[in-house]
Amino acid sequence: MAMTRRGDAVSPTGAEDSTLLGRLAAGDSSALGALYDRHATGLFRWLLAKGLPRDEAEDLLSECFLALADRGELAAQIADVRAYLFSVARNKFAHTSAYLQNRP
Repeated sequence: MAMTRRGDAVSPTGAEDSTLLGRLAAGDSSALGALYDRHATGLFRWLLAKGLPRDEAEDLLSECFLALADRGELAAQIADVRAYLFSVARNKFAHTSAYLQNRP
C-alpha cells in the first residue's frame, strides 16, 4: 500500500483516505464504497480471527461502516479512518461477545 509523506494511505485510484472522508462528509456515497473497498477485508479478517462466526462478523462489519456513514459532516474530522473503523469494531465486538456468552 502506498503512503503519502503525511502517512495517509493512498487508494489504488490515488484518492487518500482523508479525501474520501471529505467527500463522504459532503454527501458523496461513492466515497463510502471506496473506503469499504479499501478497509473491509482487513477488518473482516480481524473479526474472524477474534473467533466470531462468519455471519456475526459480516453483521459487525456492516455496522462499522454504517457508523462511519452516520458521522455525516463529522466524517471529515476523522484523522485515521482505519483506526476509527477498528475502534468501532473493537467496541462492537466486545458488546457482541458479551451477548453471545450470555445468550441461552
